[in-house]
Amino acid sequence: MDFFLFFFSLTSLLTSIFATLRMDDKISWTWTQIFIPLWIFDIFFLYTLLVAFLRGFFGLRNYKQSITFFQHYIFTFIPLLAFQVLLVRKIDGLSYYSYISVFSPLIVLGIIWIFGFLSDAKFDSY
Repeated sequence: MDFFLFFFSLTSLLTSIFATLRMDDKISWTWTQIFIPLWIFDIFFLYTLLVAFLRGFFGLRNYKQSITFFQHYIFTFIPLLAFQVLLVRKIDGLSYYSYISVFSPLIVLGIIWIFGFLSDAKFDSY
């Protein structure tokens, strides 16, 4: 878990530094190239997610827990990846979507999280 946190922090730092240098016109990279560290982290995250799922699936001890874990994280991962791709295409000038369309995967993810939190809440204790 410590390596995962370190890798995430390093990726966030590199992406932020590259984006800052790009906005200050110190480098002339495309936004696709600037987001490469973030996409490497996404690939690493997907790999660890699949390994955790397969370990739980073939271990057959925590089959239902493994399926639930995989579903929660994959339904978080897909909208985040879609948002990253749409954002990069928009700021690189490769697509003419509105910003509402670009941010719609995050809006959908927020709605999913809100309903997930509300379904876990116990309102009978008030």
